[in-house]
Amino acid sequence: MDGQTIVERLEALEVGARSDLMKAAKRGQVTELRCQMEVCLYPDPHPDHFPKPNPDHAGRTKFDPRTKPLGPWEPSADHFPRLKKDGGREVRLGHRLCKRVDWTLNPASVPEWVVQSPRLCAGRFAAPLTSG
Repeated sequence: MDGQTIVERLEALEVGARSDLMKAAKRGQVTELRCQMEVCLYPDPHPDHFPKPNPDHAGRTKFDPRTKPLGPWEPSADHFPRLKKDGGREVRLGHRLCKRVDWTLNPASVPEWVVQSPRLCAGRFAAPLTSG
């Protein structure tokens, strides 16, 4: 997009230099600014359409700059298929909201600590999804 590198585009979105996302981009793991979650929830110009897996959805390439508090459409690194704390090094890019929703729609991506935690709402919802 207009000659900018991925790192330059992330800098323009005010992604911190020490963030996992920026480090992954500098290592070449992020090859395009595109939401890679199975379902991208970025607002569709056709509001009557229910979000569904669509790799060509125009919102997949739209990200908001970083703000405080953090917004749902900011770029976020997702360590997938294994969490960083479990030794995962693969990183995929997604909107913050899409990443959170992915945990509930894709039981394989729900971290074990979420399933095991009875105090987390996500754990209550994820447990039935991951059980037998």
